[in-house]
Amino acid sequence: MNKIIAFIKKEFKQLRRQPRQFIVLLIFPILTMFVFGVAFTEGFYESTEMPTIIVIEENISDDFNIKISDLTDRIENSNTFKVEKIINGDYSTAKNELKNKDYLISIHLKQENEKIVVNIITDNSQQTVLSSAQKGIAALFGDYSTVNALNLDEKEKTDFKKIYFVKAEEKTGYLSPISDFTNKKSTYETTISFSQDNLKYIYFNLSWIDDKATAFGYFGLDTLTLEVITPDGDAYKSSARSATRTKFGNTGFLLDSQNMPCLTPIEAENIDDAENQLGQSPYLGGRWVDAEFTIRISVNTGEKGIFKRFFDKGNDFLLGIGYSYYDYFLVEPNEVSINTYYEELSYIDYITPGIIVIVVAFIGVDLASTSIAEERMKGTLNRILSSSIKTAEIILGKVVPFVILTILTGLIVFVIGAFLFNAVFIGSFLILLLSIFVSSVMWVMLALAASSLGRTPLESHLICDTSLIPMLLLSGIFFPLNSMSDFMGTIASYLPMTHSFNALKSIMIQGSGLDEIMFPLLTQFIYIIIFGIIGVLAFRYKAKVS
Repeated sequence: MNKIIAFIKKEFKQLRRQPRQFIVLLIFPILTMFVFGVAFTEGFYESTEMPTIIVIEENISDDFNIKISDLTDRIENSNTFKVEKIINGDYSTAKNELKNKDYLISIHLKQENEKIVVNIITDNSQQTVLSSAQKGIAALFGDYSTVNALNLDEKEKTDFKKIYFVKAEEKTGYLSPISDFTNKKSTYETTISFSQDNLKYIYFNLSWIDDKATAFGYFGLDTLTLEVITPDGDAYKSSARSATRTKFGNTGFLLDSQNMPCLTPIEAENIDDAENQLGQSPYLGGRWVDAEFTIRISVNTGEKGIFKRFFDKGNDFLLGIGYSYYDYFLVEPNEVSINTYYEELSYIDYITPGIIVIVVAFIGVDLASTSIAEERMKGTLNRILSSSIKTAEIILGKVVPFVILTILTGLIVFVIGAFLFNAVFIGSFLILLLSIFVSSVMWVMLALAASSLGRTPLESHLICDTSLIPMLLLSGIFFPLNSMSDFMGTIASYLPMTHSFNALKSIMIQGSGLDEIMFPLLTQFIYIIIFGIIGVLAFRYKAKVS
């Protein structure tokens, strides 16, 4: 027991003699937890503000345009979707637009008979995009009507309110006509009111037969004047003279209430609740309802002199009063059919490209991270440096065998995943091999740079682990980038492992060609150059110091 205790003390003393190694050892867990905490404090596995394009069919009826606009507004105002563009087009347009890497989701809206069809086309190479999109659509459209293909349980369905659209139809009505007599001595006057809500227009039509008492044609014809004073105090007049031959007279006018129909959709749990809301303001009421109108009818006799005095008595008239009004009714929500496209992938389809990246990264690092540090500790590095071999040749000599071994391990993972577990692979094998090769070179160069910086093999290894673990957490292999905070998501988009994963994922799941993965490949080439420069400079510096 004493020997064991003494050996333990020796190991702790050894650690104390290498403070840099101890510091790296402490930084590793602190940095890992810090990265994980900052990245996912805003919501783990909840994809938000996913770049989205909305494609709307052009042949949509006027009635459905209102509903389509409502759905579009909901999508734009949601936290789940970040609408980048709204265009017109068919389903093929929506599908082709998704190939643009700027979008994760393409939402296609169209009318199909008496139903709105919402086609959600998702980029399923992004883990949790489909489930997040379905969850977001359920929250947006679940209150609209029955939602298909979202597997909502009954509790969620009954908790939703429906949207009932309000439509207004113009109808007409009439008051009982006023039939009376007006004479030369006094003006006829009365009042009326309208109990009908939502008045639009009011029509007044005054007609009469002249009591012409002379035989001189035009002379002797009376002129009647209709005057209406609205509840607002505005006066409207219209006059006309009786016809020469028929003695028939007619005049009138139309009043505009300036009431506009209220077409605001009603949110209600059922049709009875919606009907109850429709019977209240702002759907009922309006200008001039149950208010008094004053009507005056006066006559200016056509007879002159003695004829006027003895023969003109006045005229019988008929005043017809009609009106038009808005009659509101509800349109029950049509079913919104929601379809999701791009066959849903299994977890092994998602994770196989990630496992290849992980294996290639860690194997490449494990093989190369201690190489130069061990050479330095054993003293063989000085012998190599004393020869005529150049620094670049030393680095290249170490890179080639490690890269070959790393590529082999990546291919082993691919073969097992594709043939044993049936992981999806629809891309080109040669492009896949190229992507693995570039990733292998990048990780080996990172490891050689760390090996040049580290004084001992353990220190070099810890430097690599401290770099790899945060990159692994932020690469999108296990946690989607859009579930991270904006700050950490931005950092993650620049990390080499993110680009390595994006390239392999695009090849295997989406069948991307070389032109489509060119950006992640070029980004990895840039990192190869950076790590190579760091490794060469550190190697030369340590060589001079030693």
